[in-house]
Parts: sequence; C-alpha cells; structure tokens
Amino acid sequence: MATPKVYISILNWNGYEKTIQCLHALETLDYPNYEIIVVDNASSDGSAERIQAAYPQLTLLCADTNLGYAGGNELALQLTLARDDGDLFWILNNDCFVHPESLSHLVEAYHEHGMALYGGVPLTGDSLNGPWHVQMRLWDLTGAYPKSKKLDRVPYEAQFSPPQTFQAGSLSGSTLLIPLALVREYGYMDMNYFMYSEDADYCLRLLFEHQIPSYLVPKSVIFHAKGGSTKESDNLQAIITYYQVRNRIVLARRYLPASISRNLLLREILNGGAWALQTVTKGSVALNKSRYTFQGIADALSNRMGKTLAPEKWIH
Repeated sequence: MATPKVYISILNWNGYEKTIQCLHALETLDYPNYEIIVVDNASSDGSAERIQAAYPQLTLLCADTNLGYAGGNELALQLTLARDDGDLFWILNNDCFVHPESLSHLVEAYHEHGMALYGGVPLTGDSLNGPWHVQMRLWDLTGAYPKSKKLDRVPYEAQFSPPQTFQAGSLSGSTLLIPLALVREYGYMDMNYFMYSEDADYCLRLLFEHQIPSYLVPKSVIFHAKGGSTKESDNLQAIITYYQVRNRIVLARRYLPASISRNLLLREILNGGAWALQTVTKGSVALNKSRYTFQGIADALSNRMGKTLAPEKWIH
C-alpha cells in the first residue's frame, strides 16, 4: 500500500514541556512518511527557543500574535501547500501522546474512503497504561439532524466494539487528518471562531454544503491530557468559558433546527445564572464565569465573532 506524505501540525502556546513530550511520542510512530511542523502561537514563556533547542532540525514557525486554534494551524498549512510535496495534513494537539499505530490507521481509512475528513479517538491521559477511557464529544448522524453527546471516561471497549470506522457528524480537532486536495478544493476552517467549535463547524459545513463526510477511526487513538494550554488561571478559564459558550450557540444556530438552538441558548442562560448564584460561596471565580457566559451569549446572538477577548492578557 502507498504511503502518502503526511505533514503533522502541532500548535504550541506556553506549553513547551508538553510539546516536547508530544514530539518524543511521535518518534514511536510506525508510519514512515511524515514531516512535523510546530507552530508557536506567540508564547511568552520562551517556548520557541526551548523547542528548537530540543529539536534543532525541526521546522518551527512563530506567529506574531496568538492566532487561535485554526489560525495557528493555518500557518503550518500554508507552508505545506507552498511546498506542494504532501498529500495529507494531520492536526495534533500538543498535549497528546500518540499510539504508534495512530497515524497508520488514519491513512488506511483515507485509502478506503478517499476525499473526506478523518479523526481518531482521544483517550484520557491516565489510559496510557490501560484500561482505555474515551474523552471526547461524539456526533451522531443517524437521526434527522446531527446530535452530540459527551463521552467522559467511557470505557473504550463499551463504545467501540468492534472498532470499525464509521461516518460521524463531527470529529475532534485534537487529532484530525485532512487531505490537502480537499483543502485546495473546498477551503479550510472558519477562523472567526478563534478557538473551540471550529472543528465541528468544518465537518458540518463540508457535509451540508459539499456532501464531504467525516469518518471516525476508532483504531486510531491518542492519549489526551485535556486543557494543555489553558490551565493557567481562574480568569483565563473564564475567558475559555466565553469562547465555548459563544461558539456552541453560533454552531447550533448555523446547523441545527431552531428548536434545538433555542434549547441550547436557554441552557447557557441557566448556566450563567447558576454561576451568578455561586458567587456567594465561590467569589470572583463564579462571578467571572457568570459574566463571560452572558457575554458569550450576547456576542453569539449579535454575530460578534473573532478574537474578541485575548487569553494572553491573563497569563501570570
């Protein structure tokens, strides 16, 4: 079987230790034809210098400002397209440990299904030595509209037995394989999300507008320590809440029935109110989460997108 060249994009933001660990794990891959590009998303902790010192031959790109998830990975994508010697583009979170066969299984699925998006299964970090536990949001396409459910520490065997590739509504952006021919013909992610939900938007947009499917490949697994670049401060976590809330509502309004998006909106309003009530016991932490939840709701309803809040302002 042919071994198309895969460019691997790893985005770093103030997390050089995790990125270096991820690079060490990639050395165990059994797939022979790949090249890694690391993008430093304007870190303030000396990440770029430390990563380059650990891997002097590595291609390292440095953004002038924090471009978010899709924007940061796009720097690596632009270089990949310019070189014009690659076939596939694999986005991988920097706080992941790859299984040695994770890329091989994604490429096998690509050989079988062709022009589509391909994703693996993120497992919890403590699954490294077994048993495996799934940590992801799974989008189901079997009903009248895409539905998602959160799989939080669900046993792998209970969810994927047998581990057969199947079409899903959306895939996790922590491990996402994209054919470069697809990008050239249909474009890339919507960078106006800045972070969170742009992976789901990409999958659903390609499906609804161009009938391009997304395939989940359960045999391809990574071990993902959640929040690799966002475990910084309570204020930063509140900003993350803002983007999650805003983008979930925008995504629902774009692709789901009006009744579903209204229910989501109501749930987010109730969540914001619950955080407000907890200010008595949790103080400023709950107050900030309530404030940014309601700001996220307001901005979603007014279609205010992009990098409206800068996470880097909350780095200590």
